[in-house]
This record gives sequence, structure tokens and C-alpha cells, in this order.
Amino acid sequence: MGESTPDGRDRRSEPTRSEAESVTVRESILDSAVENFQRLGYHGTSVRDIARDAGSPPPRSITTFPPSRSFSRKSWRRYSAMPSR
Repeated sequence: MGESTPDGRDRRSEPTRSEAESVTVRESILDSAVENFQRLGYHGTSVRDIARDAGSPPPRSITTFPPSRSFSRKSWRRYSAMPSR
């Protein structure tokens, strides 16, 4: 039998602390990417800019999104979905 939380939910369905932290890091990096795209443009933004503003080391900014192209796709989609200013 699996473990349950005090309210009866299956503990396996809850994200682990490291999974939750990973989501937070990914969201922070994507937010930083969008902010930099707005300020510097897509081609004017470097991974170093994104990592600095997200408070994450540059290699982690990319390796958080394997394969590396997934970072570009996800950040561009988020940026493109924003209303024009």
C-alpha cells in the first residue's frame, strides 16, 4: 500500500521538493528571458543576460531545459504570447 498524506491523498502524486524547485527555477529563467527580450530584443539577449537576471549560473539556464532548443522554443512562445505594447 502507498503512503497517504494526512488528508488521504496519495503521496506519490505530489511533486517532490526538487521537482517543485525545478519548476520555480524554470519559471524564473523564462520570466527573465521574456523581460530581456522586451528590453534588448530577441537577438540582443544573451544566455548570460538571462542567467544574471534569473540569479542562475549560465550553464544551468540552458541545462534546465533539455534539449537546449526547448529553452528557445518555450521562451519565444512566452514572449510571443504577450500583448503588444
